[in-house]
Amino acid sequence: MKLFKCKIIVQKFSLFKKIIFIWALFLFLSNGNFVFANPEYQFDMSGVISSLGGATEEFDRLDEVRESAWIRTDRSRVERRINDYLDTVIEHLETPGMLELRQRYQALEDTISSDQDRISDFREARLSAPEGDPSLTRYIPTQTMRQWTARTRGDFDALIAAYQRSIQAHQKEMRKIEAEMSGLLSGIGVDLDPEGVEFWLSSAVGDDIMSMSIVFANVSVVTNQLAELTRESGENLAYARRYYGMVVMLHKLAVKMQSDFIHKANEEVLPRLREFDKEADKNIEEARLLMRQVADRTSLESNIKANEMTKEVITLYRQVVNDHRDQVAKALNISKQEKRVAINTYNTVRLSSDVNTLIRQGLSTFNALSQIQLPAAQTFENNELREEFRRLTERMKMD
Repeated sequence: MKLFKCKIIVQKFSLFKKIIFIWALFLFLSNGNFVFANPEYQFDMSGVISSLGGATEEFDRLDEVRESAWIRTDRSRVERRINDYLDTVIEHLETPGMLELRQRYQALEDTISSDQDRISDFREARLSAPEGDPSLTRYIPTQTMRQWTARTRGDFDALIAAYQRSIQAHQKEMRKIEAEMSGLLSGIGVDLDPEGVEFWLSSAVGDDIMSMSIVFANVSVVTNQLAELTRESGENLAYARRYYGMVVMLHKLAVKMQSDFIHKANEEVLPRLREFDKEADKNIEEARLLMRQVADRTSLESNIKANEMTKEVITLYRQVVNDHRDQVAKALNISKQEKRVAINTYNTVRLSSDVNTLIRQGLSTFNALSQIQLPAAQTFENNELREEFRRLTERMKMD
């Protein structure tokens, strides 16, 4: 029946249109997907369309499967497959250049942390080392071998200075990466200066925030392309429905990313900050008790100041996470509502000649959502606050 109807439509077309239509029909009946090799996209458009198509096909099966089943596929399994496809879509929507820069940035952070640990070890070893200028270490070609041959305080001083220079070089490279990332974000419509990039990269939720910003910016590009494909598909209503189904999946993707972020903030990050806050309170209380028992209070006063600084940064950290969680929660309310509308429209209209308009409406929603994904970054009053903020982030990664 489907082929018979298509034959009638083809007879009305010119020879050129017949060739185009038959080729499109072949792709559809063979369950194929268009390939997007256009270099203008900064992400894998072909992968996005293919995975969205898979998610749409699974979504169409939901009405055909039972709520639960022992042997046959049930709705929960279909939903899991849809989510697997959406996870793949998110991966494809990431800008490869940005992902590479984030990996390089993380590698530099790890190297700096390792270098700082070595410097601490050298300072400890220096305490018991004999006085003297650098001995054989000046003739040793690599830092690792110099560590093995270090004997005098001069040797350890030279090693400490070398690693400090190395840290400064790594930090300089990080500033360059922050500027590059800011430029890439600007290219996809996300306005974030290098200082803002540094702030988010130093936070426990920064990677999620930047991912959402990039993905939502690129979702708008995908939606535009789907609208164009719908317009070009003309009377091929099956393809028009398929493209609108992909937009419905993008709505589900938005809800998924936002829900995952809110869950992480509420169930992982904020509880850890509360634990750190209680730990700091306990340390302060113990220090004040000890101050009543000892004559020299210098170390204890320093400990109290350090813990008070930690509590100050925890308050800042909590504010940052809460503010952004609330921003995402607002966006999530919009996303959930728009997803319900999109699904209802998809199920109701099915073969609508006005699908292009529906997709354009979805584009407006995605553009609005992208504007509230990235609040302004918190500025630090001083470097001490900045470093404590970063240390707390490292503790959350390790615990």
